[in-house]
Amino acid sequence: MVIESISSFLSKHLKMSDPDHPASEEVLRWQINIYLNYFFTFVLVLIVGLFTGKVIGSLISMMAFIVLRKYSGGMHLRSITVCTILSAAIFSVIPLIEISYVWALNIVSAIIFLKYAPNYAGDEVTESNKLSDIQLKIVCIVVVMSNMIFNSSVLALTFFIQAILVSPLFNKHEEGVSN
Repeated sequence: MVIESISSFLSKHLKMSDPDHPASEEVLRWQINIYLNYFFTFVLVLIVGLFTGKVIGSLISMMAFIVLRKYSGGMHLRSITVCTILSAAIFSVIPLIEISYVWALNIVSAIIFLKYAPNYAGDEVTESNKLSDIQLKIVCIVVVMSNMIFNSSVLALTFFIQAILVSPLFNKHEEGVSN
């Protein structure tokens, strides 16, 4: 896929230019994948947002998702390119949907995070790993319930989608396993 090819090309050239660098080519490729995912998702969201007139809502959705995902984990796709395209599509469509039951969606999302967060794939190393599972659950619930103040359809839908991606519908969550 496109992003994987770019990451592979860049990581090979970076490693060739500094063979003594402590990071392996695989680690460099993984990190470049992450940066390119964020960059291309941002660009796609911006472009689609300009066409729909929902740039701010789309960017709010993207940022809220990133913040919540940092603490909750969730499903990973096998291709970073597919992830980028699908993520941009979701963040761009969410602001086009107006709901009147924001509070209910917030509560459902909070319950899902209470039950299933954090749900890491095992390869994620983030600052949030310094927190216990219960602390991560609390952060997720506080983030979601803060939308009771904002009453935003964009945030409610974004949080709900992330909650679904943490749930067993998309993940095999092993009870009792600490991350």
